[in-house]
Formats: sequence, C-alpha cells, structure tokens
Amino acid sequence: FQAEDGIRDLVRSRGLGDVYKRQSLSRADASPPLLMRAAASEAVVAEATEGTRAQPPPLPFNTVELLKTASKVLRLSPAQTMRHAEHLYLDGHLSYPRTETNKFPPSFDVEGALRQQAGDDRWGAYARRLLDDGAWSRPRRGTDAGDHPPITPTAPFDGGGPAGRLYELVARRFLAAVSPDALRRAQRVALRERATGEAFTFSREVLLEPGFLEVLQTRRDDEREGCRLVEQLPAAGAAVPLRVDAVPRERQTRPPDRLTEAECVALMEKHGIGTDASIPSHIENVCKRAYVRVDAGSRRLRPTDLAVVGEPVKKEFEGYKERTGQGLALEVEPGTYLVANAGALVTTIQDVTSTKGEAAGNDFLKLDCGMTEVLRPSLY
Repeated sequence: FQAEDGIRDLVRSRGLGDVYKRQSLSRADASPPLLMRAAASEAVVAEATEGTRAQPPPLPFNTVELLKTASKVLRLSPAQTMRHAEHLYLDGHLSYPRTETNKFPPSFDVEGALRQQAGDDRWGAYARRLLDDGAWSRPRRGTDAGDHPPITPTAPFDGGGPAGRLYELVARRFLAAVSPDALRRAQRVALRERATGEAFTFSREVLLEPGFLEVLQTRRDDEREGCRLVEQLPAAGAAVPLRVDAVPRERQTRPPDRLTEAECVALMEKHGIGTDASIPSHIENVCKRAYVRVDAGSRRLRPTDLAVVGEPVKKEFEGYKERTGQGLALEVEPGTYLVANAGALVTTIQDVTSTKGEAAGNDFLKLDCGMTEVLRPSLY
C-alpha cells in the first residue's frame, strides 16, 4: 500500500504533507472500502509539537572512517585511498594516515591548522571566518586510542586528480569538525482518523543555521528549495478534514543489496577482521584473486563464479596429464580443501622444484592460495 512516489503513503490535510503511520498493509486491509472510508472521513489531532535541535559536527577522520567516506564520496577503493594518503603524508600534506583515534589531543594546535587553510581558494574564506569570529571549537567527543592523532591536513595542497580530491575531503572534514553545530527547526503532527482509528503523522524540518554543513557542502533532501514550515500548527484535539490520495499496489520483498566497500570495511572493523592498516590489502587481495569484483559506479562487491574463473586452470591440469600421463595432486590444508571443493582454487605460483633428473621425476609447485591473508581467520 504505497503512494505514487513509491516510498510512503502521502495524505493531504489542510495542505500538510502527512505520512501514513503503517508502512505496509495486508491485502484485505488495502481494499477500496478502507480507502474510501479514509478519504471521506476526518481526523483528530493527537499531538502537535515544534522545537529546535542542534546537529553536532562530524568527528575528524580516523583510518576506517576515511576508507568508508572515500569509497562512498570519491569512489576510491580502500587500497587506492591508502596509497594516496600515504603519498600525501610522505610529501608533508597530511598527518599519519594509519590511526584509530578520532579525538584531537590537548596539544593539537587547532588555530594553527586553521591558519594553514585560510589561504585556500576553495574553503579559505570559511576558515578565515571561523578565525575572525572566534567560532571554532575543539571537539569534545571522540576516542583516543593512544596511537596517532586524527588524520588532518598539515600543509596546503593544490594538486589535482584523486590525491587532490582526497586532500579536499580531509581538509573539509577537519574544518567541519571544529565548526559550530547546525541548527534545525522541526514540526510534527500526529493524527488519528475517526472512523477506522488509523494513524497518520506529519513531520518536517528546515535548516535555520548551516554551521558545519556549509563547508561540507551537503544538504538533505528535505532541505531543498521550497520546503517550508507551517506558520501555525493545529491544536491537540482539533478536528481536521482528511483526504487520502493513495493507490493500493502489490509488492514483493527484495533481498538486501550486495555489500559496498564502505559497508565491508565497517563490518570488518566490527568483527575484528584485520586492522585499520591491513583492511585495504584484504579487500584488494580478494579482488585480485577474482573472488569478487567491484561495480565501478556503486562500489558494491559482487562474488564471482569460481567455477568459471578456474576453468583455464582445470584445462591446464587435464592437458598436463594427457601430455605426460601423470596426474597432478594437491596436498592442502583442510580450509583450502573446502575452498577448492566450492568450485575452483585461485592461486599464485610461488616456487617450482623439478626432480625430473631422477628416476620418476616430477615438477613440484608451491602455491599461495590466499589462506594466510584472506580465508584462514574465518575458517579456523
């Protein structure tokens, strides 16, 4: 039971954009009689509230948060992000990029870091305004893991390409972290239809002061031009006419989407798979070994068909047996055997030893099946 916008059921009451409280209905409930009853009825205001809330700025980057944000915003893989971050660090433009800390130490010179950014053509005016108005503040939230400070710019950088975009991401995040809160004004009205008792809610927010959002250059969908608050909310207990513009539709549930790189990084951190330093290489390795591929646009990880990937290897094994009369045997640990029986084993050859100079000689191949870096932690 969805409105034509395909998201939620919209109703109209005194010109307000109200939302049907139930997200789904049974097939019987979604019958035309219910729609007709709701369309011809009136509602009672159960609650009407209005207030202002502050949205705090984000914390400065630690490594995991940088990997996730760069994947979502810049479409960079974790490995690419770390390579560019390390180059920027070695060139003196960023602080050390491997850290679990997102809280500035007391010794960190916030004002000095702001002055370094004051000359930039893109966000320098914002940094100067923070300094001139005394509007910056040291973030009180965050976690000090006892390693390195958060990732922040240490010198101006005007280069282009992925490295330039990554530097801009870090610089804007630093400026946002020391900026004032964003202020929002919110309204909410709860309605209950008289005849059926169905509940509807109306809610809306507008941005009063952008605060840190100005430098991040982000706006939510409900802050687009044309979104306005209602001048006067109806009083609780007031009766209002209710008109429903809705069309019943049947839908089927869908499976969840594949993991994005950012979601994979977050889950690896949550379950202790790798460290902030090794997570990028783990994801890069499973991609190199063709276990998964990454969609360029969505950055979603999709598993490959290992049987297809391993077909050329299988043909080489069969051809070797036809040429020599000798079959190839693998002596593997149990975890690797499980992967091999799933369809194919993607490996790299580390060493080849030949004993063909002896009486029944063979070639022995030492193979790296990725167990040490990718699969062993999950199988043992």
